[in-house]
Amino acid sequence: AIPRMSAGRGSERDRKSGNESEGPEEYTLEIGNTFEDIPEDVAEYSKDGKHLKIYGWTLYARVLDGPQWLIDSVKFILHPTFSPQVFQANMPPFKTTQTSYGYFTARVAVVFCDKRRSVFKYSLVFDDAGGRKRFRVKIDRARKSKKLPMPLDEETTFGIEIELSTPSTCKSVYEHFLSKNIKCVWMRPNETARKGYWKICRDGSITCGPNNPNCELVEIASPVLSGGKGLAQLHRVLQVLSHLNPDVNKSMGVHVHIGIRRFNLQELIRICQQYVKFEGCFDLLVPPSRRSDKNRYCKSNRNGPLLGEYTNEETLESIAECRNIHQLIDLVSPDRYFKLNLQAYRRHKTFEFRQHGGSTSYEKLSYWIRLLVAFCNNAARLKAPSHFSEELKSGNFKKWKKRLNLMFKWVVKDGGLRRHFLKRAGDLRKKKSRSSECCSDCGEEGTCCSPSPPDRPDDVDEKSLCLVSDWLT
Repeated sequence: AIPRMSAGRGSERDRKSGNESEGPEEYTLEIGNTFEDIPEDVAEYSKDGKHLKIYGWTLYARVLDGPQWLIDSVKFILHPTFSPQVFQANMPPFKTTQTSYGYFTARVAVVFCDKRRSVFKYSLVFDDAGGRKRFRVKIDRARKSKKLPMPLDEETTFGIEIELSTPSTCKSVYEHFLSKNIKCVWMRPNETARKGYWKICRDGSITCGPNNPNCELVEIASPVLSGGKGLAQLHRVLQVLSHLNPDVNKSMGVHVHIGIRRFNLQELIRICQQYVKFEGCFDLLVPPSRRSDKNRYCKSNRNGPLLGEYTNEETLESIAECRNIHQLIDLVSPDRYFKLNLQAYRRHKTFEFRQHGGSTSYEKLSYWIRLLVAFCNNAARLKAPSHFSEELKSGNFKKWKKRLNLMFKWVVKDGGLRRHFLKRAGDLRKKKSRSSECCSDCGEEGTCCSPSPPDRPDDVDEKSLCLVSDWLT
């Protein structure tokens, strides 16, 4: 385990009352590693099949004499034989756990809360006590910047379906998109759009609000997207859409497809296990009408016809026992109208997340996509999860919020997403008037006021949408 910290002068400094000091202060940054021998009979071979990886270690970075939020993010740049070679953490604990057949010198790139950046060299120490090295660094805590999410994974594909209403016809939406040079087709719901084209169609599963009884019910579906360029496309479409005065109400939702072709069966099983385990946490992030089993178009997977009779432990075990993808689909989502719809795999090779409420807000939708991509990618890589011993009711906000923190710490592993969604959970819990709740939460109660044009949020610009940060290269 990583050595425990003792209270030092930084702890005393943190207890002082008063204003933040002016200018940067000195802190102690520790970079180190733990170590354990791996028995040869359980050790795995390297990818070339020539070496047994008999060394297990965790490389970490932490502030010894101050709060861990003084670190914004850490990149661990390992030996070129590792694939991937770079591992990034942007919330505590800042660490990466690996196995290898030899030792080497790693680079540890640290971004502090004031956006100062430093790269440190650290040679792994393979003995029982591990190793550690300490550095004096200057950090200006008064210049702490907003915590941003990590760059969206470029390899994971996604798609989005947005249900909404407009005063104009579907054909008018289509013609408006064409006039703005957006590749799109206007077609029936059961038809498939050409590759790279947005699809516009009527949607018979949603209803007009009482203030707009003669509205046009529309679904807009994206082509296959990925990474920052995919988010940039979504932002452009929502900008163009805003000129048509779109409206949403609680009959409407947003469905996000995550591409899963690169995952094997065991990785898909772990995604399902983690989702079912933390379904109550996802409930905190959406309006009440889309929680638990309140919506027949996004039913609870945990309370489904097969899993609903099991304890938490039995639920995870039954998912683990699936021997093929079809058993997994039939167990977790017997039909398509579940929060996590596995039926989409049979047609699209995707998992579809149907829980988000109706919205045309770029900030909400882009953060939701980031959350789902990070959740799926990390859940697939992690070991099978343990079960929660306590069965919680959906209304127990305090305990579910603690579990939400655990989900971000151990599965999502993104401090920027954690900041955004903890605020979102708190906002949804606040008691609001019928009209204010509608405007902020996209039609949770009745119809919604028309959303304002989707300004680009202050944590994203065109370059950050399209490019992964390359300051190390």
